Amino acid sequence: MKAYAVPFEKFVNLADARLGTKIISVTDDWFADANRLFQPTPAVWKEGVFDDNGKWMDGWESRRKRFEGYDSAVIRLGVPGSIKGVDIDTSFFTGNFPPSASLEACFLAEGEPDENTQWTEVLSAVELQGNSHHYHEISNDQAFSHLRFNIYPDGGVARLRVYGIPFRDWSAVGDNEQVDLAAALNGGRALACSDEHFGRMSNILNPGRGINMGDGWETARRRTPGNDWVIVALGHPGEIEKIIVDTLHFKGNYPDSCSIQGAFVKGGTDSQIETQSLFWRELLPSQKLEMHAEHTFAEQIKALGPITHIRLNVFPDGGVSRLRVLGKVAKASEPTTQNSDKKNSMRTLQIEPLTKEAFAPFGDVIETDGSDHFMINNGSTMRFHKLATVETATPEDKAIISIFRADAQDMPLTVSMLERHPLGSQAFIPLLGNPFLIVVAPLGDVPVSGLVRAFVTNGRQGINYHRGVWHHPVLTIEKRDDFLVVDRSGTGNNCDEHFFKEDERLILAPHQ
Repeated sequence: MKAYAVPFEKFVNLADARLGTKIISVTDDWFADANRLFQPTPAVWKEGVFDDNGKWMDGWESRRKRFEGYDSAVIRLGVPGSIKGVDIDTSFFTGNFPPSASLEACFLAEGEPDENTQWTEVLSAVELQGNSHHYHEISNDQAFSHLRFNIYPDGGVARLRVYGIPFRDWSAVGDNEQVDLAAALNGGRALACSDEHFGRMSNILNPGRGINMGDGWETARRRTPGNDWVIVALGHPGEIEKIIVDTLHFKGNYPDSCSIQGAFVKGGTDSQIETQSLFWRELLPSQKLEMHAEHTFAEQIKALGPITHIRLNVFPDGGVSRLRVLGKVAKASEPTTQNSDKKNSMRTLQIEPLTKEAFAPFGDVIETDGSDHFMINNGSTMRFHKLATVETATPEDKAIISIFRADAQDMPLTVSMLERHPLGSQAFIPLLGNPFLIVVAPLGDVPVSGLVRAFVTNGRQGINYHRGVWHHPVLTIEKRDDFLVVDRSGTGNNCDEHFFKEDERLILAPHQ
């Protein structure tokens, strides 16, 4: 089995040119086009090759900076997604690599970033070395559509790999819509395999048909008893209706036959999946394969109900170009209410504990734990300094302080609308020490239902929504609660409301 030195390499490279990732703007790429960052192949060195601007380099390279500042590139990802890790690759850049780099991100439902876009730092400045890979794990579940890659102050980077999970709003998938649940663009991941000597296991989940044998999964020639296999986590649980096994380009080295097992996996980790797969049920009995052909199976598939993982077995060895696992998305069960017919089709929001890290894309958590502080008033008072910043759109605006007295709403609550304040931030600090609920969505022209998240405070935390962040009006858990509110006062409309379509609405279950 292939042992990944970097676990997040098992995720999809969201910054792959084949997915449509490209540069939107760049401060300088005099020596080498910044779009070379996204080529799927490893960087190469061309000895003695020069163009009109200097030595040809396989990557992005800016000029030597003779003034203050640094270089940056704004990137549109071919597919939005959450980021699990990055590889900043400086291969063949030795005396011309940047000393450090950082990465910011944002989510836009449509359009491109502008001067009003608010960026989230996903990787703070890290040191770089020449001719090296720099792997950094990122723990952020927020989906992003654009990146801003900063290099300090200038120099060259060969490749930028951004590994993550593509975003798809599964709540918007129709009940009768057939989806390739294993596709990389739908979040499918190859987790483990017996061998990948000639081709990586993740290739079988790529979009389109393979371009050659190297664009598939191929094992070494087996010289011992047994067979080869690969385990795939589906992008979403579903009931399988059709399977396609494609041996395109594999002629003298295709498997003789294949079978597939499936399971609904609850718990455990990716690293434990190999042992679990030994006992999975048969989804597709053994089927004969042919060279250089697309094989479609439907009637042969056994009805296992919803599954989350599959194991493709090939006998005894060989190469597979693509694997497609098509089926209906399994809908999660919802709380029963008086309006159960409508609400059973809605996604239930999972309420998360409020932390600074999880809430960072939406604003600030106002709390003393882990915050900067120092003594004042001759040592009698501890000041927890600058826990949040009041944002206003113009110098004429003013920050004001108010008290909101809120009544609890009936649960489960249907989340049918969100609002935002485009001209200023808004902070809520509980005055009675009670926990309260928060429902938010990322910045964008409209909130995306599939990106909505819910949090609960511990009763000692306040929050400060960043300017323009979509959020639900205050949600108290107690029958009545008081909040100190700090926001903006001034001219202009400072409250936009968005009402979700009926099939986009969400259920907020009672907090336990």
